[in-house]
This record gives sequence, structure tokens and C-alpha cells, in this order.
Amino acid sequence: MQTGFALQSRLARPYGTLPHLCSAYRHRQSHLLAARSSCVAQASRDSVDEHELPENCQCTSSPPCSTPLSNNLNSAEEDTTTLFGFFPSIFKSSPHDGAIFSLAFPAVLALAADPLLQVVDTIFVGQTGPDALAALGVNSALFTFSFLVFNFLATATTPLVATALAEGDARRAGTVTIQAMLLATLLGTGLTFGLTLGADQALMLMGADPSSTPEMFSLAKDFLLIRAFAAPAVLLMTVGNGTFRGLQDMRTPLTITLATNAINFGLDTLLILGLGWGVKGAATATSVAEWVAAIAYLSLLYRRKDQLGGLDIRGAVISSSLSAAAADMAPFLQAGGAVLLRTAMLLGTKTLASATAARLGPTSIASHQVVMQLWLLSSLIIDSLAVAGQSLVAVDKGRGDIPRARQVSNRLLQLGVGGGVILAAGFWAVEPYIPGIFTQDAGVTSAAEAILPLAVAMLPINAAVYVFDGILVGASDFKWMAGAMVVAAASAVGLLVGVEPMELGLTGVWGALALLMAGRLVTLVWRYQSPKGPLPPYILSAGEQEEDELLSSASAGDSKRSGSARVSCFVRFKEAEANVRPVKPPMQQQCDARAVTRRDKSASSTPLTSSSDV
Repeated sequence: MQTGFALQSRLARPYGTLPHLCSAYRHRQSHLLAARSSCVAQASRDSVDEHELPENCQCTSSPPCSTPLSNNLNSAEEDTTTLFGFFPSIFKSSPHDGAIFSLAFPAVLALAADPLLQVVDTIFVGQTGPDALAALGVNSALFTFSFLVFNFLATATTPLVATALAEGDARRAGTVTIQAMLLATLLGTGLTFGLTLGADQALMLMGADPSSTPEMFSLAKDFLLIRAFAAPAVLLMTVGNGTFRGLQDMRTPLTITLATNAINFGLDTLLILGLGWGVKGAATATSVAEWVAAIAYLSLLYRRKDQLGGLDIRGAVISSSLSAAAADMAPFLQAGGAVLLRTAMLLGTKTLASATAARLGPTSIASHQVVMQLWLLSSLIIDSLAVAGQSLVAVDKGRGDIPRARQVSNRLLQLGVGGGVILAAGFWAVEPYIPGIFTQDAGVTSAAEAILPLAVAMLPINAAVYVFDGILVGASDFKWMAGAMVVAAASAVGLLVGVEPMELGLTGVWGALALLMAGRLVTLVWRYQSPKGPLPPYILSAGEQEEDELLSSASAGDSKRSGSARVSCFVRFKEAEANVRPVKPPMQQQCDARAVTRRDKSASSTPLTSSSDV
């Protein structure tokens, strides 16, 4: 009688964690087979002593599997690893949709905090004249760079908190949060002093000229000196948002965002339209709203301290030695440094684009401001999927479930690209009416209409880029993302430098932005499809192809391949539960050891090893 080994396991981690005896299980659809009873390999009966097996490795009678495993796959569950194979199923439901949308829907408005504040300010200030609108445009570019260059505080915090919680280490999640908060306070205070003391130089760097456009320069400086005092608040908001993302709670940031924008809208109405403060009123309204939001984040995080290991401030910042302190901060600083470089390159390129538009004249920078706000606001809808990706991919990767992380990523890409196409079609339909929402100036409206078609056409590309970014952030692939951004930004900067000498005008500026996004898309696609990436598409190595041959011989009963005394190794796996930490149980470790012993004793079996590049 043929006898097999039925190994009951809570975990199905196909990449290198299963016993050597059963490593042929690492099939292209290994994550799908985890929930099934699968005939995966044969072992030599002569090399097995049933009495030496661990208690939970029970011998059971079972005939060999004779049906090809791939024939039983459900096509709706397939983990497509090509970039184009999944497009036909964009509008079909997916088992991952619930988790994605539970994070993405609240994230739409939570992400929109600062951009929505800028849009509201643009609408109110735009009614006071082109000089005020141009002054706001210069400041929007400056503060976008000044604040978002520190977005690494959220980008690094989200996956670090999510991964720590997925591994059951709440204290480490709290330590990351406290370290990020303290760093945000220090950096925000320094930024306030830097902007106020170097206001003239900062505005001139952005293209504002006090000699040729004195009125615009004066208004821009008034706005800067007030808004700069909100720098610590903005960075604290950034950390708070990132921490709640790591907790997979987007409802709290949504509530804070709605309250922030309501305060800003009310103060804009009072200070700009009621009291006639102009750009000073816009800066005051935004700053007050941001400080209220920062205080709300701190208060609500403190209420959730039990989920974050108690938020022990002393333990997070005071260590027994400098080396211990450096070791504690190392993961956050390494991730933050790479994200900082990437963000600086991205925002530096966009800031250079705004500065180039400013040097073309007040009309150009005003129209650039209008189209940029529309572009950023529409992109927030897609970027919410990136936020969902940061959290979901980080959790799956933290549990060791790479195939599921890949499935979630593919679904996010489906939704992102589909959403980008829908947005582009919608904005194309109302394109002639968009500039009039922001300004009544004929020159600004005409210039905006000239670049709107290009901005709208870029939306599907932007959508793919944002989702890819979220996926790789969730996978903590920070260093590679930084290097890739340098390559993409270099081409765009080269074109921006030539805009004025070649008299390309505002169209040249937006052509450079299109080149930036296209370069990012190419590098991100390459990384996502690379076998050496953090979420590789499953590619069989030479050794794994041999495992497939062994699987086939087991099904067909090939005596030459399996030896004279064959046995069907029948390994059953239960689908991993959502909250189970992916630690190999002692029982499975013992089974691994027995499998290695059997492999070494068996002269007729072929050693099966893990793929080294996964």
C-alpha cells in the first residue's frame, strides 16, 4: 500500500519556507493551491521511519494525484503577472475590493487636505486680481516643495507601523510614531525660521522678481510670512496621517480633513470677502486650520496609545547607549533618507517647472497655477489607491504572503489605470469650462486652455505611476525608488532648462512634466516585473522546472523517476488566517528536518532547493 504524509499547516508560504520534500509545491499558482489538498512530490519509502516523525506528521493512505494541478484553478483567482493580461477584468469584482475600498474611499479626502486648502484659496484669491493669483501661485509651488519634501515622514511611517503591527510588535510601531513626531517638530520649527529669514531669497528662487513685478512680489511675501508659521503643524499632520494609515484607519484622517477644510472655508469667507485681507486672509485661514488639525491628530493618537505599545516617549528617545539609540532609529532614518531623496528630486523638478513658468510672466504662472491645482486634485482620487496599497502590501509582506501582496497589487493597478482613463474622459468633456471656475481674466483663461489638453491626457499615466509608487512603498523598496527618480527627473530637468532659450513657452513646461511622468512609469514597470524586485512575478528557475518534472512523474507513476518503492507525499495546507503571524511552527520545523534527512538518505531522489533570488 502506498502511504503519504498529511502535514496540517496553518501557513502556506510558497517562497522557500516549505519542507524540501514538498518544495515542488512552489508552483506558479502556489498561493492558490495553499487552500487545496495537493499531490506535490514523491519520497522513497525505504528512507522513512514513521516512528521518527514528529507527532503531527501523520501517515495516511492515499493514492497518488493523477489530475494536473493547473486544471483545477479558478480563472477569477489567477495572479496575473503580466502587465496587460489583467485589463479585461478591470470591471469584474475581486475578493480584494472590500479591503481596498475600505481604505481608499476615506483616503480620497484625507489625502486632499493641503491641496483642497490650496484650491479653496485659489478660488477666493482669484477673484481679487491676477497679481494676487500669481502671488499665490508662487507660494503654492514654494510651500508644496517645502512641505512635501518632508513627506517621507508619512511615507516611511506607514509601512513601518503596518509591518510592525502585522508581526505583533506594537511597541515598535509606537516607537516609530514617536520618533517621527519628534523629528517632525524639529524639522518644522527649522523650516519656519528658514522661510521667514530667507523670504526674499526663496521668492526670487521661485521666479518672483521684485524689480519687474513689485506688486506681485509684495503680495507673495505677505502670504509667505504668515503661512510659514504653520510648518510644524503641517509636518505633525503628515506623521499623524501616516500612522493612521499604518493602523489601516482612514476614517480618522477623513474626519480631521473635513473639519480642517470647513474651518479654512469659513475663515476664507470672513477674512478675504468679508474683511478684504486678500492673500493675508488666505494665509491666515490656512495656517489656523492646519494647527487645529495637528492638535487633533496628537490628541487622537494619544487615545489610541494601547494599539501602539503605550507610546512610551522615554523608551523611544532614551537608550542605554548611543549605539542602541542609533540602532533604534536606523530603520526609520534609512527609509526616511531614501524617501527624502526621492521626494526632493520629484518636487525639485515640479518646483523648477513652476519657477520657469513664473519667469515667463504673471499670466503664465497664473494659468500654470490653475491647471496644476486641477491636475493635483484629480490625481488625489487615484492616489487614494496608492495609500491603500501602502498599507495592504506592507501587511501582506510583513506576514510573508508575497503571492497575496502581488494579487492585491495587480488589482490596485487595474482600478488605478481604469480610474485614470475615466477621469481623463470626464475632464475632456468639460475642458472648455474649467478655467472660468478659477479666474475671469481673459489672458489667464486663454493660456490655461492651451495646456489643458496635455494635462488631461497625462491622467492615465499619472494614475499608473501613483499606484506603482504606493505598491513599492508598501514593499519598502525605498532605495531603488530614489535611484529611479533621479533617472526620471534628469530628463525632465534637461527639457525645463531649455524652455526659455528655445522659446517653448508654457507648453514646453508641461511637456517636461509629461516627460517626468513617462520616465517614472517606465522605471516603475521595470521594477514591478523584475524577478529581483520586492514583489516578483513567479518565474520557475531551472531547479524548480525539475521539481515540476518530479510532480509530473508522481502523477503518472513513473517508476524510473521515483524509485522502486514509491510513496505519495500528500501534503494538505489550510489557507492562512488573516491575523496569523507567519512564523513557522515548531512542528513544521521538525518536519523540515525529517525531510532533509530523507532527501540525504534517498539515492534516487533529486535535491529540491529554494530559489535564491526570491
